[in-house]
Amino acid sequence: MGIGLALVLAACSAAPSAPAAPPPSLTDTPSAASTPAAQPASAQPLPTAAEQGTPKPTLSESATPMTASPSATSLSSSQPSATSRPRPEQYSDGDIVEVTADGLAVRQGPSTASPLVDAARWADGGVEVLGSPYRLTQGEELVIGPGPLGIDGREWYQVRHTDGEIQWTPPDDPGTGIQGWIAANDGDAEFARLVTDVSDPCCFVDSGVGPATTSEVPTLPVPATGGMRGLTLTIGHPDPAGSCDVRVTDDTGEILLAQTIVGWGNPGAGWPGEGGRLRIDTECSWSLSVGIFVG
Repeated sequence: MGIGLALVLAACSAAPSAPAAPPPSLTDTPSAASTPAAQPASAQPLPTAAEQGTPKPTLSESATPMTASPSATSLSSSQPSATSRPRPEQYSDGDIVEVTADGLAVRQGPSTASPLVDAARWADGGVEVLGSPYRLTQGEELVIGPGPLGIDGREWYQVRHTDGEIQWTPPDDPGTGIQGWIAANDGDAEFARLVTDVSDPCCFVDSGVGPATTSEVPTLPVPATGGMRGLTLTIGHPDPAGSCDVRVTDDTGEILLAQTIVGWGNPGAGWPGEGGRLRIDTECSWSLSVGIFVG
């Protein structure tokens, strides 16, 4: 998704949320003992892409978190989250985080209603299935992507593994890579901590939940030849089949972006980048970033 452009982190980096509704008496948190580490299966030849399965989602996102608190400085948002509590620590695109709870789920979208992913190691010798579904263990490190999206009291981030050979895959199709999302928290309990801040927080602008929000944005430098100033809006719906109408306008009322997103997406658009305010109209959870893009 998006506008097919890569965000140059040296200039700015992209970096958030409407609530889902799982059964109210249950949390997204199993016990550590109930989620044993997945045992790798034997290597097998790289399979062809097959029809993706849809496992029945579980009711938990993570095991009991560590008691240690994250030591990194938080990036705050001027917009409220989906709940009234203070927002947990926020991360930016490119940050590296360490998982602090055994059994943390990786899902195909930013919602507990989204199916769990499998994981496989892609190497020269073929594909090794690591878990079906795959649950993260304490100490694994992830690279943060788009987010946060605040849905159902959790801050969701798209992530990839720091081990480049490990890929998220759909069930029963270990040769096809897909996107994966984690809930970095469940209420006040946080399941990740910042290890390396490799992003420039200047260009994560804001995050929140509809219906309409106006956000202050920074003035971007003039891009080098071949680059352009633009924005990326990450949008998420608690229902993977739910749709979100989104529109972004500038101070003059000019429409910069207008799309309908199903489930979640990362639409983007060009923007003069001269600062001011951008208005985001949507009923869904969102996270806005601006930066310099190259073709």
